Amino acid sequence: MTRPFSRLKFYFAIAVISAIPAFALDRDRVKSQYAYDNWASDKGLSGEVHAITQTKDGYLWIGTENGLFRFDGLNFRRIADEGPSPVSIVRVMGLTIDRQGDLIARLPERNLLRYADGKFENVLNSLLPRELAVTALCLGKDGDMLLVGLFHGVLRYRDGRFETIAPAGSLPPSPITSMTQSADGKVWLGTRDAGLFYLDGSRVIAIKGDLPSREITSLLADGASVWIGTKGGILRWNGTAITNEGVAPLLRHTQALAMLADRQSNLWVGTPAGLLRVNADGVSPLDNPKRGAGGAVNALFEDQEGNLWAGGRWGIERWRDGSFVTYGKPEGLPSDQNGAIYADGEGRTWFASLEGGLYWLSGGRRNSVTRVGSITDVVYSIAGNNGDLWIGRQQGGLTHLRDRGGVFAANTFTQADGLAQNSVFSVYQSRDGTIWAGTLNGGVSMYHDGKFTTYSATDGLGSNTVSSMLEGSNGTMWFATPNGLRTK
Repeated sequence: MTRPFSRLKFYFAIAVISAIPAFALDRDRVKSQYAYDNWASDKGLSGEVHAITQTKDGYLWIGTENGLFRFDGLNFRRIADEGPSPVSIVRVMGLTIDRQGDLIARLPERNLLRYADGKFENVLNSLLPRELAVTALCLGKDGDMLLVGLFHGVLRYRDGRFETIAPAGSLPPSPITSMTQSADGKVWLGTRDAGLFYLDGSRVIAIKGDLPSREITSLLADGASVWIGTKGGILRWNGTAITNEGVAPLLRHTQALAMLADRQSNLWVGTPAGLLRVNADGVSPLDNPKRGAGGAVNALFEDQEGNLWAGGRWGIERWRDGSFVTYGKPEGLPSDQNGAIYADGEGRTWFASLEGGLYWLSGGRRNSVTRVGSITDVVYSIAGNNGDLWIGRQQGGLTHLRDRGGVFAANTFTQADGLAQNSVFSVYQSRDGTIWAGTLNGGVSMYHDGKFTTYSATDGLGSNTVSSMLEGSNGTMWFATPNGLRTK
């Protein structure tokens, strides 16, 4: 599928380059670190979105109030305009993929269309009387399609045939509006106003327990447990009873219009107010102004590449991992303006804010070492090796930071210790352990065997301002200055 270009943020970015595609949204990222794309009526999509799915050829399919659309990543095509169909595709209420990989579209009233080999077939016409009105459908745990109709009860569709699981007379009088199947084989049925039921074999069993509302808006099987979305909030069936254990407090009062569990164990919830991500770190709203007013999320889908799609009255949107992970104020950093960066051998990325202080990132979380060595001024440069860091500071000289089992100790050198100047603009550690401190206008100081030796313009350095240093393969040191490049 062709992808449009995504927006890049220019804060402080760490490239995550890989030869293989992402297979799910990284649960450790905050919302501002996901790449975001949005498509609406101005791009060719029309009508409120009710369902999203993807066929094995990579096409994305969107069911809306105005019909069925196919999306190739760039363009939308309204399927009714492309080929013959046994019925007019005006409104699509549900989409899924059957065991053979063919698209199944649920239309209002008496139509269930299968799209295969470039043509549609109404699977109800030849197999069942036309009065079957499908009100909900889902894929079962074995890949069979399960559906429920007003007059035929709960059915299983397998190998081109319908099999009755539970007759209509055994079902509650309220229409079934949502269904799923848990890993233990139970088929769960959510009603419009009569509460929650499940099938144990062919027996219909009412769930007894306190529900925030008897209107079930969505169901999601998660192993043997089931997430229960109601008009008044979300609960969970833990295998034996309804409980709010493991349900974040915010969700207990949130209406779930759609729910999805992705491959990284994120729970995504579409609500009347937008999109929520739920994981061990808590509940995170993924709001976006492009949804505008009426930002309810009706449909959720995870595609073959692990991207998340959401749909509603405002169109569709995609959330995905980008090639760059961005860190700035929205991600908890003290500033969007950062200078020196250094990655150590312990998996930490050190960085310095231009507003002062020294920090590191590990596992997506920020830590500060401002209190160690009183590093509160601006850090110009960072170098190091084997757990030792050398910090060049704007006013505080040269600081040696040592990690001893997660406990940091610091020792700072200044002009009083023989350093050429307290404003250290660049730092470099050569292979023999020698530390080089290039100053703002005092030359370069070499720290070796516990003492400093300073070289300046009078010793042949191009300038007393040293902006960068590098050791060559033969041990030659190179110094970049405003007046050119020099070696030693």
